[in-house]
Amino acid sequence: MQLLRIYLPFVAIVLGAVMVGLTPTPMVTFFAAMLITCGTLVIIERYRANRERALSEFAETESGLVRLTWRDAYRCGHPLIDEQHRNLFQLGNTLIQAVITHQPKQEIVRFLDRMVQDIETHFAAEEIELARARFPHAQAHREVHHSLLERARALRDHYAVGDVPVSDLVGFVAYDVVSEHILKEDLKTVLGPPQRPA
Repeated sequence: MQLLRIYLPFVAIVLGAVMVGLTPTPMVTFFAAMLITCGTLVIIERYRANRERALSEFAETESGLVRLTWRDAYRCGHPLIDEQHRNLFQLGNTLIQAVITHQPKQEIVRFLDRMVQDIETHFAAEEIELARARFPHAQAHREVHHSLLERARALRDHYAVGDVPVSDLVGFVAYDVVSEHILKEDLKTVLGPPQRPA
């Protein structure tokens, strides 16, 4: 039953696409469009709900501001990587505070520049450690890093010219980098302490 709930929107989209390929009567076209639309809306709503749930896991300060809180449970066991993760949490908090307290745009761009640089440094270090550990999914993890880094750079560039709302910046840091990448993807690697050469 759980699998049916998970895959039903995808089945609806595929069924709708197949129906479009059948004899295109108005009724078939109508039902195909309804299946595709409903399936797509369910998937979008699930994404929004997951994002909201993930963002709600972060602590709020007394003033109602979101604060990313580092916990020992987030450690992967590698001192350098854990330290970089903690630093990204701190930088994320600094950026979120700057956005929410309406700091000047130049200040936020400066934080974004530092965030992009720190993310790039962290990803490079993590990829070296994954290669050393012979992590079987290192290439897929590297591709995720590349995608996140490109998004971080694009957000920075678009924000600098006024094309991105500040909510997208906060969402990227809190959800995409911290919740989805550090707390999900990076914890799958569980690097452990660095290995000494034999």
